Amino acid sequence: VSTQSTGGLSAPGKEALSLGLVDHLTNEDQVLQCAQDKLRNEWLRQGDHRARSLTKIQLRAPTLQALVPKFAEERDELFQFFSSEETTSVLQSYLSKLSKRKETTEETA
Repeated sequence: VSTQSTGGLSAPGKEALSLGLVDHLTNEDQVLQCAQDKLRNEWLRQGDHRARSLTKIQLRAPTLQALVPKFAEERDELFQFFSSEETTSVLQSYLSKLSKRKETTEETA
């Protein structure tokens, strides 16, 4: 990524190359093939796929930043929910039914 700017103006191919805004010039009908070759020959041969990992981290960053402040609050709410008498009672009843069903299945087998 170049830190240089053209001030929002378009730069012709050779000028963009000289400014460092692009890495390579190619004919319009060869763009896809050129990109595939660059990906195959340069990026995927690195082995550790750092570029892909960094891109994923950058794409996920806004979501993570939005979730982190709410984590403690949601953790506490979840703990309170599972600690409530009502939830505990329902879970105990459900586990009891599962246990009875397992015993019945084992007896008939």
